[in-house]
Amino acid sequence: MRCWPGLSKLNQFAGVEAIKQCAALGMGLAFLPEVTAAAEVADRKLAALTWTGPDVAMSTQVAWHKDKWISPALQAFLELARARLTGGARIRRHG
Repeated sequence: MRCWPGLSKLNQFAGVEAIKQCAALGMGLAFLPEVTAAAEVADRKLAALTWTGPDVAMSTQVAWHKDKWISPALQAFLELARARLTGGARIRRHG
């Protein structure tokens, strides 16, 4: 684990909800994609801060079995996620 200068501890969580709850309880700062915290910022449970430190890279991954049927609902989700999270970038298929 690496801490940013001036920070004494860095925690990593697997779930966005846990991260948001910890930040909302005042346990520290959270680096989150804007879309994941928009509702909490609008409800004033979280505050969006201007980050002036080094760039922070984040990635999102979605995986599915290449030989399985993709339902219309899943296809719609994949298209929405692609448009919302990547600005329409092409999904890379392996296999």
